[in-house]
Amino acid sequence: MALHSLMKKATQNPYRVLDDPAFWTPAFCRAFFDWCDAQAFDVPSGQLVRGDLALELAKRTGDQHTIAKGHGVKASAFRVVSLYDYAEAELATAFSHAGSCSCCLGELYRRAGILRIHERLFKESVPLFDTAIEHCAKNNSRDGVGRALVSRGAALCLLGQIDEALQDEHRALSLLSPLSPQFYHLGVLTNIAACLVTGSDDHFAHAERYCRQFREYLEGLDGFTILRIRLSWAHGAILVRLGERKRGLQMLRKARKALIHARCDSEVIAITADISHIYCDTRRYHLIVELVREVLETLGDVSGARPLLEKLLHKAQRERRETRESALELRAAVAAVIPCLCRGSEAMAFSTP
Repeated sequence: MALHSLMKKATQNPYRVLDDPAFWTPAFCRAFFDWCDAQAFDVPSGQLVRGDLALELAKRTGDQHTIAKGHGVKASAFRVVSLYDYAEAELATAFSHAGSCSCCLGELYRRAGILRIHERLFKESVPLFDTAIEHCAKNNSRDGVGRALVSRGAALCLLGQIDEALQDEHRALSLLSPLSPQFYHLGVLTNIAACLVTGSDDHFAHAERYCRQFREYLEGLDGFTILRIRLSWAHGAILVRLGERKRGLQMLRKARKALIHARCDSEVIAITADISHIYCDTRRYHLIVELVREVLETLGDVSGARPLLEKLLHKAQRERRETRESALELRAAVAAVIPCLCRGSEAMAFSTP
């Protein structure tokens, strides 16, 4: 049966891949693993289930290299839900199955580098991406090199090495095949936009045009729900920086509502801090109170942020000047891939497929 036909059946009912031997081939597994990674952008809460499926499917093949990659997918699933210790353990198992296979090692070192980024070990991630690129080049995998460059560019951007980051992203665009999952191409676009906003305020006009073009590009594609929300978040913050406060805030509040619906708790807190920071400029403290109360009533204690939320609420209720500092303190306490553009870009946006 054609791979396309098998993937269509698998995406309609992923559980069937464990029951039908037609799915138990390394070629199908590669396509299924890409699908699992792509789905992380749309439904991150279901990634652990998909990671389990990917690994069990890999074991059905009996192929050690496919099993290594299956463990890699499972590691990334743990990373998506911030279970970093489990991700590390899963990667160690993956490497034990990989042997000297450059195809496996290229993919696993890339996943290890992405994990370091999410652990905020940006400097430590770069050598892992370097090694991934070496293995992919050894295996003559242009796509593999391109995928690793997407993420190395993100790491370099986070380290403030903007020229080098842009070089990686532009090179990735030239290497990624049209057959490579679209979220890698979109990752390049996201990272280039992130690089643009790291310099002076003059860069923001370029970034705003880039966001508009990106949004238009996404209009013709299915899926990518979380990526669309993050793009609206970045676009809204950029508009505020450019002085289009009303339009920017409308975009930010819409993105915040979508993040609440998607249960992206850490990002809900981060965007709440961003909007609160903006409201401080016009002393609209009552609106900050409304936002923070909603978070406290609907979310659990994410990354120990609850005391900081309560502190922000306390300051806003009393319309204290320190409310702005409390909003920034809250923003720094939770992980978010969108930069705090309200006061510059000390934490850049990035995309790590």
